[in-house]
Amino acid sequence: MDEEPLQFDGALYRSVVDHGRDMVTLCDPAGRIVFQSPAVERELGWSAASMAGRDVMDFLHPDDVARIRRSFVEVLTGEPSHRIRLRMRAADGSWHALESSGTVIRHDGHDLVLVNSRDVTELEAVQRDVRIARELLAKFFSSSRNLKSVSSMTTGKLTDVNEAWLSTLGWRREEVIGRTSTELGCWGEDAAARQRIIGRLHELGR
Repeated sequence: MDEEPLQFDGALYRSVVDHGRDMVTLCDPAGRIVFQSPAVERELGWSAASMAGRDVMDFLHPDDVARIRRSFVEVLTGEPSHRIRLRMRAADGSWHALESSGTVIRHDGHDLVLVNSRDVTELEAVQRDVRIARELLAKFFSSSRNLKSVSSMTTGKLTDVNEAWLSTLGWRREEVIGRTSTELGCWGEDAAARQRIIGRLHELGR
C-alpha cells in the first residue's frame, strides 16, 4: 500500500523555522521586526519576544547601518537578493558576524522583508587567521636569503620564486614563471631528483 504524501501544513513549516539553525526575521517596510525565530536566542541570546516591534537597525553595528539600510531598500524595490556580511549585537553586548540574505514576501496584502541569517563569527575568525598566516608566509618567502621557489606538483611549473632565487641564478621573474626547473636546468644532470622528492612527498601525504 502506497504511503500518503507528507502534507506541509503551517505547523510543520513553523517547526522547521523554530528548530532551524538559521535565524529568520520578518520586517515591515519601515524595518520593524514583526517576527523573529527562536534561533536568535540560541545564537545571540535575545528572546524573540524582546525583539518584536523594534527597528532591526537598532541591533546592528553603527558602521554597518547605512550599508544595510541601502540593501534593505534595494530588496523592497525588487533588486535581486544577495548575501551580505554584517555585525549584530548579542544580548551580552558582544558583536557577532552574520551572513544574511533578504527577499520580499506578500502576506495579507502587505509587503514584508524576509531575512535569513547565519552566525559566521567563528568562520570569520578562521579566515582571518588563515589570511594572517598567508601574509606572514609571504613575507618570510620574499625576504629569505635562502633560495626559495614554489612549483606545481603535477606539472612542475614554477608559480613563484623569491628575490634570492632570482639574484643568485641570474633570471628575471618573467623568464621563469610558468616554466619547469628542468627546462631552466636548475637540477643539472640530476633532473630525476625532483621526481624522487615529489614521490616522497606523496608518500608522506597519504
